[in-house]
Parts: sequence; structure tokens; C-alpha cells
Amino acid sequence: MKKFLPIAIFICAIYLRFSRLGELMYFMIDEDRYSFMMKRLFVDHKLMLAGVTIPGGIHLGPGYFYFSGLFQFLVGFNPVMMGAISSLAGVTSVLGVYFIGKKFFGATAGLIAANIYAFSYFIVITNRIYWTLTWSSLAALTTYWSLYKILAHKKYVYLCPLTAWFILGSQSDASYFSLIILAIIFLWRKSYFVVSLITLFIFQLPLVGFELRHNLPNTHRIQQILNTSSSSISLPNTAKSLLIFPKTLADVLLTTPPYDTTYRLSPAEAAMASKESSRPLAMTILAAAILVAFLTFRFKPKQQLPARIITTHIWIAAVGTILYSFIFPGYVHTWFLTIFLPAFALIVGWLGQLLVKHGWRYAVILSIILFSAYNFRSLLKTTNPFGFTAKKQAVQYAIDRVRGKKFFLNSLGSQAYGGYRYLFWLYGSEPARSYMDNFYSGWIYSEPVHEPTEVGVVMVNISPFEPESTESMNEINKTRENAVSSQRFGGIEVLIVPSP
Repeated sequence: MKKFLPIAIFICAIYLRFSRLGELMYFMIDEDRYSFMMKRLFVDHKLMLAGVTIPGGIHLGPGYFYFSGLFQFLVGFNPVMMGAISSLAGVTSVLGVYFIGKKFFGATAGLIAANIYAFSYFIVITNRIYWTLTWSSLAALTTYWSLYKILAHKKYVYLCPLTAWFILGSQSDASYFSLIILAIIFLWRKSYFVVSLITLFIFQLPLVGFELRHNLPNTHRIQQILNTSSSSISLPNTAKSLLIFPKTLADVLLTTPPYDTTYRLSPAEAAMASKESSRPLAMTILAAAILVAFLTFRFKPKQQLPARIITTHIWIAAVGTILYSFIFPGYVHTWFLTIFLPAFALIVGWLGQLLVKHGWRYAVILSIILFSAYNFRSLLKTTNPFGFTAKKQAVQYAIDRVRGKKFFLNSLGSQAYGGYRYLFWLYGSEPARSYMDNFYSGWIYSEPVHEPTEVGVVMVNISPFEPESTESMNEINKTRENAVSSQRFGGIEVLIVPSP
């Protein structure tokens, strides 16, 4: 039975991450922009010195786009295949969580942790989207294991995967820097680690070149942030920002309806407020209790190093969250802690094993069964009216209706920035001008030629979870009245309109 359970969990993890992949896939403006930037590299052959922009307008190095762009090129720039790569990374993380949980805290802990990571609704939907945090779980797991092997067994060969993840992570998302700081805290006295830091710095040289070529934009932006942040310091905001830890763990354990992928991943204020209000307070309190128990527990000597690695990572993030809240008060969200999802699973696994040892075996088994069944059912019920499949069908319908004609592209509604501009390029018919020209022209693609168009394509995207303004609805209704043909695909309404 013990050998069967890991296999069953692994099979379920595969199914939950690959089932209805295109239908449920989240594809919005960030995916649109990043896909275009990878196309710019591997199709247009335009090299990049800077890459992802993090909050505050600070540029990271270009490594993420070179690395991910190679995958894009190999799969023919197909977003669904990129989603499959992300899902595969998620499935691999389930194996990593099981293996590391077993080695760190025991077989039962590894099994429970893998089950949490495999079935959690929150984890599964974040695993199905290719984004800058796709590799964060594998990076975190590799860091935990590498530090353990280096410190406990002097296996310095683990500096190689550690350094590789740091290079990619430092050019993907700010949260990866927590892993770099974690390694520095534990390895700063190790002479071999200096080589890793030097290698990491060498791979930042393109960003240095970007700074010198463009009059130090990052330097000036950091100075502006430091000059303005002191006036926004608020202790209540800081304390509130630390609640992101129990809130994220609460979401890992229980996600309440509605089960809509776009809604769940949306960063829009209305959606965020709705998700905040729907999170059960009892789950947040339970999550806080679990974290406090782990952070204050006196571990056995064999478990002290693994526990210290994970707790140090959490404390680094807590300090980082406090500093971040000084600069950007009120802008702290659960996806910021995506890199901690393996740690949260490991912590729950540790607690489950502890309870089993203290006579709570059947209560733990019942809890795991209920957790798995609830999340499995929730994932089966999940929909996404603005998923990739619906968008692909909408774009192909529009292309068929305007084939051979010069057309303009517009998008209306709360989900307007839905990645359509890239999809028109992908499926072979680019508009003469579009609603994205103010963002992309002269940068991602050439300035549009201002000449008359023969017809227009308008995508209408109204979400039941985000209210439309009266002005927006008036524009949508007026456009509908002028449409010569229309068709609905999921939550997307395609209107073919005369050119003005």
C-alpha cells in the first residue's frame, strides 16, 4: 500500500495538470507581451540586454526570455505547449516534494506533502500557466536539497545546479532573490561558493550593458523609490502585509468558489477584493497556527538542518515583505509567495506526521481524504470562459471573416487585455492597427502604417466577476449595433464591424 500511494498521487498530479489544458489555460496581457518578446528574439533575431520588469519598473537581466524563448521556438510558439511544459514542471515538483519531504522529515511527511502539492487547487492552477514563476518550485526544492547536501555531506557538486537556478531565477522574478540570500546566509564561509557568486555576476553583465547604454534607468528608478518610500511607511500596513503568509497557506489548503481560472489568477482590484472576502477566516487562523508551530518547534538533531533551511527562507521572505510594504504599501498578493508552495506542502507534511506519531492517525487520514476529494472535485468543476481555446477559436473566426482585407483590432470589457494581438500574429493575419499599438509599436513590432482599413474586429470580454462601467457598456452596446456579424466563444464575443 505504501508503494502504491506515491504512484497514485503522481498519476492524479498528471491528470489534474494536463486535463483540459487549452480550455482552462490562462492567457492575458503578460503572456501576450512575453510571447512577443520571445518571438522578437528567435524570429526577428533582435538581441536583448534587459528582460522582465519587476514592481517599481526595475529591469532584470534577459535570461528568462532566452531560456523560455528557446522552448517557444522548439514548440512553434504554441502557447498550449508552453502550458504543457509548465504542467510538467509542476508534476516534477510533486516528485521533488515527496522525495525531499521523505528525506527531511520522514516517509509519512513526504507522502502527505506530495499529496498537498498534487491536489491543492491553488497550486494546480498556478502550475498550469507558463510565467516567470513556472520554475520557482523546482528552484526552491533544488536550493533546499543542495544546501542540505553541501552542509551535511560536503557534496560541493550541488553548487552547480544551485548556481544554474540562481542565474535563471535572478532574471525571472524578484522572489528568486530570497533563495540567493538563503544560500549566502548558509554558505558565505565556503570558498567554493565564491565561484558561484562570480558566475552569477558574470551572467548579469548584459544588464550592466543595458544600464550603461540607456543612461542608468535602473539606478535612477531605485533612487526615486528610495526617495519616495519613507513618506509611505505605515506600521499597520506592514503588519497587514505579513498576513500574506497564512493567507497563501490558507488558499493552498482550501479554495472556495467560484472555480474560474481567469478570476482566480486575475490581478484586477475587483477580483482581488472578492477573493479576499471569500477566504474563510478560520482557514487563515489555522494556517497561521501551522506556520507558528513549525517556526517555534524544537526539532530532533536529524531534522534541525532541514527545518533551519526552510524557516530561514521564511524569515528572509518576512523581512523582504516588510521592506516591500514600505515601498509599495497595500500591493502584496498571494502569488508573490508562489516560490514557497513547496515549503508550505513540506510544513503540512511535517505536521501530519507529527500528529500521526501522537495518536491522531485516523484524523490525519480523514483530513487528507477530505482535502483530496474536495480539491479534485473543485478542479473538475473549474471553467475558464476566457481560456486559451476560446481565444484561439475567436481569433480564427475573426481571421476567416476578414481574410484578405486590411482590418483594425479592438478589444472591450474588463478582460480586454486578453492576449489577442499575439494570437493574430501566431495564426497568420496581423491587423493594420490595434488597441495594443500604444504599448507595443516601435518596440515589440514596427510602427503601424496609418492607412484606411476595410473592416474591423472587436473582441468583447465581459466578466461576471468584474463590474463594467456605464461608459464601457455604452461603448459595447453601440459597437454591437454596428456589427455586421458576430459569434460567441466562451465568454468572448467577436464583432465584425465596418471601418469608420
